[in-house]
Amino acid sequence: MPECLICCQRVTLEAAQQVTQDEALLKTVVFRMMELLKSLSENVNSFLVGLKSMEIIEEVTGNSDPYKDFKKRSAKTARELVQIVCDRVEKSPHPLWEACRAAITGNLMDVIPGTPPDMVNGYSFPEISFAVNHFDEFRSILQRTEKMVYLGDNAGEVFFDRILIERILIEKVNISIDYFVKGFPFLNDAEYEDIIPTHIDHVATIKTVPLIKPIVMNQAYIYEMYGGFLDAAQKADLIVVKGQANYELFEPLIKGAFYLFVHKCPVIAQRERANIGAAVFIKK
Repeated sequence: MPECLICCQRVTLEAAQQVTQDEALLKTVVFRMMELLKSLSENVNSFLVGLKSMEIIEEVTGNSDPYKDFKKRSAKTARELVQIVCDRVEKSPHPLWEACRAAITGNLMDVIPGTPPDMVNGYSFPEISFAVNHFDEFRSILQRTEKMVYLGDNAGEVFFDRILIERILIEKVNISIDYFVKGFPFLNDAEYEDIIPTHIDHVATIKTVPLIKPIVMNQAYIYEMYGGFLDAAQKADLIVVKGQANYELFEPLIKGAFYLFVHKCPVIAQRERANIGAAVFIKK
C-alpha cells in the first residue's frame, strides 16, 4: 500500500537522524531507500524492508545501532516501574491476567511516533482497552504446558516479560521456557545485552536469532534466519509472540501462537477493525 511506502521512508529517515544531522548523508539514506522501495515486489514483508533499511543506514553513517540511546532510556523507565507493576500483580485477585496485561502494556515502549519511552511514566502504568482478548484460552493451555517458547520484542518492554514469565512459573510448575531475542541491533528491538539487566536468564533459557548476510528479500530467508525459533515453536506446547511487527511476520508461518501487542500501525489496525492504541491478546 502507498501508506506503507511512506512509513518505511519515514522510519528509515528518523532512524538515520538518531546518529547524524548531516544533510548530505541523510539525503543519501533517503535516496537509497527510495531505490530499494521501487525495486520491491508488492508482497514483500515489512521486516525484510526494515533489515535492508538498517543496512543502508550502517553503510552510509557507519552506525549499526541508531537506537542504542533510546533503548537505554527505555530500560531506565522500565526499571523505575518494575516494582510498582510487581506489587500490582501480587495484589491483584487475578495475578496471571495482571502480569499478561503488564507485558502487553510494555509494548507501548517503541520508536513508532507517538509512543516514546516515557509514555509509561510518572511511576504509573496506563490502562489499555483490548480489541481482542483470548486470555482464558491462554490460561487453559498453560495448565497442560510443559514446553513454552516466548519471542520478545522491544528493549524496556522485556522487563515486563520477566514479570509475566515469573508469574507463569508460579502458576505452572515443571515448565521450561525458551526466550528468544535478536542477536543483532534492529530499531529498538531487544538483543542479548538488553536482556541481562532484566535477569530473564534466571527464569528462562535465552536464545538469539542471528542476522544472516547477505539479506535476501524472500520467505526462504526468513525461514533460514528464524529457523531455531520456528523449530522450537513447532515442538512447544505454548507459543507467545510479542509485538505487532512479529505478529505480521509470524502469523502466516505459525499456527496456534498467542500474539501480544498494542496496535500502532493504521493499516493493520484498519484491517483488524481495531483502534490505534488498542491492545491485542489473540491466538491464531
